[in-house]
Amino acid sequence: MKKIWLFLSVFALLMCGCAIDEDSDKGGNSNTEEEQNSVACNFVYNNNGEISINDYELASDEEGETFSNKVTIAFNGSAAPTVNGTNSSISVTPDNDLGETYLIVKSSVKAEYEISGTCPNGAILIFSDKKFQLTLNNLNLQSNNWPAINIQSKKRCFVVMNGENSLIGATSTKTVDSLKNPAYTGDVNGDEDEYLDHKGAFFSEGQLIFNGSGTLNVTGKEKHAICSDDYVRVRAGTINVLGAPSDGIHANDSVLINGGNVNIESSGDGIECDKGFIHINGGNVVVDSVKIGIKASCDTFTKDSSLSERAFIFVEGGNISVTTSGEKGHGIEAVSHLAITGGSIDIKTSGKSAKGLKTDTNAAKDAMGDIVIAKNASITVEMSGTTNGVVAVKSDAGVYLRGGKLNANALGSAGRGLVADGEAVVSGGENYVYACGDVLDVAGKVTFDAGAGLVAIGSGMSSADFGGSQKYLLGGFDTTSFDKGTTWEIGDKSGEFATSLTGLKMLVTYKDLSAKPTVSINGKDESANFNLH
Repeated sequence: MKKIWLFLSVFALLMCGCAIDEDSDKGGNSNTEEEQNSVACNFVYNNNGEISINDYELASDEEGETFSNKVTIAFNGSAAPTVNGTNSSISVTPDNDLGETYLIVKSSVKAEYEISGTCPNGAILIFSDKKFQLTLNNLNLQSNNWPAINIQSKKRCFVVMNGENSLIGATSTKTVDSLKNPAYTGDVNGDEDEYLDHKGAFFSEGQLIFNGSGTLNVTGKEKHAICSDDYVRVRAGTINVLGAPSDGIHANDSVLINGGNVNIESSGDGIECDKGFIHINGGNVVVDSVKIGIKASCDTFTKDSSLSERAFIFVEGGNISVTTSGEKGHGIEAVSHLAITGGSIDIKTSGKSAKGLKTDTNAAKDAMGDIVIAKNASITVEMSGTTNGVVAVKSDAGVYLRGGKLNANALGSAGRGLVADGEAVVSGGENYVYACGDVLDVAGKVTFDAGAGLVAIGSGMSSADFGGSQKYLLGGFDTTSFDKGTTWEIGDKSGEFATSLTGLKMLVTYKDLSAKPTVSINGKDESANFNLH
């Protein structure tokens, strides 16, 4: 029997967050989770691939925002920076603990801050009651004691990248007392932290919207490279994360990539959102990480929560390349629905127990998500790990192949192809799944509907319940060994085994399959070992 929430999946309208009052009186430091702003959107999902997201904050993130106040800050090596444009509403002062190259910006008005120059030991701490623009103009800023940029404001920060920019953070050696939030008032209003967060080389309590035609290189030495306690959006420009002990880009509420180039090298996850969703519909994303490449990891919801609280990932455009090397270094993982309807995705993993595409449950295992591949998606997965924990496509719920192209390969010994704790439905697309171990391991029924296209090859197959309106060919050998490069032909389809196999199970279905085709392996007719169903 299908899980209860699947009855709702024909048309689920999700209200994610609420509209934000840009100029509200919220303070400049972090809130409780309930008070955090989030992207206002509608997410429409069903497992037929009719999936969309309407982002109501997109207009607010558009270019064209004007800032009548402009402050310029030019770093001059180890000497005091040159500052112009301050007034009674905007102040820029040195940090009393760390010196004149560590600047504290305080503002009660909308403003643009243009920052340039080079400093081998400096940083900027920003408090702002209003949204603002941060223009990085050939800035090279390295902090030896703190994030290079630390924004203690919940308002939108429009980051405009001009030229070549570099930010290098550091592990903070400040004492607890010196990290005290100057805006802290004894928690009278319930919305201010006593101490300042410093979670990465570029940290913000509020939203970060990246734009421009330039480049930003970020190196993290403590936690993440780029981190927001709200959301991160990339609209244009190039962001290079050159290293981080934890995540390359980390956000609480959401990560949205609409354009630009994002290149990440990290010792943790490449991109992680830990309380919300990830939406990619443009741009180029390249991740080389030890842990998970792209991850929506919220685990606080229950089966009674609204679907808007689930950590879905939705890809409908862009070019994505993910390489991971660590144990359980999955390619893309969502603790809810993983829906891919467009774009090009290439995943390579080499670690023990890694998964290519993965959906998971929360800690209580009472909320799960599908994997849906539809429309114009193009996905290649290559797993080289050698344990049976390696799976190319793994869902704790159902897998729905509705369109596009999937080429999934578990090439290490015992690696498995497609594994689902629920059902699997193939109703379109061109799908190829190969595994040294079991190629299909589906707990529920595997259904082939009109238009289904699937070639599944492996040394075994645990799935036993097949059906649907479209015919399929199934067969193989229990113990016969085959060398890597062994050729096969089934009707007008052909290929070769990517590895050596001991035992063989093959399943082939395509929309024109009506009569049993000839099956040839290494030039020999083996049709007798296959049956048309």
